[in-house]
Amino acid sequence: MAQAKQDDTQLAPQTAPAETSPYHLTVVNEFGNYTKGQRITDAAEVNAILASHNHTHVVKTAAS
Repeated sequence: MAQAKQDDTQLAPQTAPAETSPYHLTVVNEFGNYTKGQRITDAAEVNAILASHNHTHVVKTAAS
């Protein structure tokens, strides 16, 4: 019995592109693992920081 050849592209893990936020954050006071001047662009990180007490350590700007 002949076995059908499996397409390797179906076995590759599917990764979604990183979600971007309409806002970027710039750190003005160091906190956690973030340093002064660092830009944060990942949507999940932006939302988490804005919802936490650390929102006072960043400045929110429109993403360009």
